[in-house]
Amino acid sequence: MNPLLALEFLTVVRLWPARDVDVRDVARSQAFFPAVGLLLGLALLGADRLLDGVLPFLLLNAVLVVGLAALTGGLHLDGLADTADGVLGGRTPSARLAIMRDSRVGSYGALALASLLLLKWAALASLLPPLRAGALLVVPALARWHVVVAVAAAPYARPGGRWEAFHREAWPVPLLAAGGTALAASVLAFGAGGTVLFGLGALAALGLTLWLKSLLGGLTGDTYGAVLEVTETLLFMVVAGAHGGRWLEPWLVR
Repeated sequence: MNPLLALEFLTVVRLWPARDVDVRDVARSQAFFPAVGLLLGLALLGADRLLDGVLPFLLLNAVLVVGLAALTGGLHLDGLADTADGVLGGRTPSARLAIMRDSRVGSYGALALASLLLLKWAALASLLPPLRAGALLVVPALARWHVVVAVAAAPYARPGGRWEAFHREAWPVPLLAAGGTALAASVLAFGAGGTVLFGLGALAALGLTLWLKSLLGGLTGDTYGAVLEVTETLLFMVVAGAHGGRWLEPWLVR
């Protein structure tokens, strides 16, 4: 298992020239997906600290949203758009999968992208100390753990595709290792409340996975991106809501 493969797979970072890589090696690198999320979270936190007081708060949060999308190459957002077009535009599993193969963004995909980015920006703008730093650092790691949950929980919808290897290799070591990393990071950031956040996110990812499987007969690379983006935004909203509504804040504040 190579953590550098996970870094290259999930971000725009390229450590060496293009080369042939065994897809099974990349699949096994799922164990390090949350660790890559922690690096992304660290970048968010660093940018937040650097730009705080330099930019107006609302603009600062817009920069964080755009920066996170840029660091990942927009890969997961593209998957979200394709998934929305297929799931909402087709009436049968085969029709939905066919629509998702089209690289063009339709009306459903555009609406899904705009809605998610607006919600993510609003959630970040609602994050205040003492929860802000922990959320910026940990939520990206939890969201990438959710990808491994989705990969392990549902078969690949297109037999023969490269993601079949991801499904086969996800259990047991990558799933357990990724889960352990995500849980440890969440607990270190939020104490006992971190287990609540971890559990909520995992349940949301599993529920979304099973719903998509019922519509498509399985999952695809696009749907993995959709699961990541939706659960990441949802957890930012949960932490922001916990702070504003006080319903979870006593658990999350150490």
